[in-house]
Amino acid sequence: MVVNRGIAVSQILVYTSLSFKQGNFPWRWSSLESLRDLSFTSASDVWSFGIVLWEIATYGGLPYPDITSPFALVSQLATGYRMPRPDQCSEELYELMSSCWKENPLMRPKFSKIASQLKSFLREVKKTYINITEDSNEEV
Repeated sequence: MVVNRGIAVSQILVYTSLSFKQGNFPWRWSSLESLRDLSFTSASDVWSFGIVLWEIATYGGLPYPDITSPFALVSQLATGYRMPRPDQCSEELYELMSSCWKENPLMRPKFSKIASQLKSFLREVKKTYINITEDSNEEV
């Protein structure tokens, strides 16, 4: 399996002062350890997937819309800030996405567990789905 985490020398420059020049680095989707230490693992990919779930739940909302730099994001995340539950998002789905954002990477779920939970959510949705046809004579 090949994982492309979107990082390349052309996209980020790290200076001796440990500051970096922002290029196409996807900082809004990056885990705390990726932003702080440039550590990229499957656990940091889980964090990013949690951000994607949040985007889906907000119909394409921009993650951390009020945070304007990766430095400000690191500061906020280090104090425990996480994005709030979107209005249209179930408690169960928000629990899943917020579990992806645990500070300790070892405490985040594995992708196999995430897939299992999402399949379970889909089974529950199918149970409550109502099929309404145009030919129905009943008033809706």
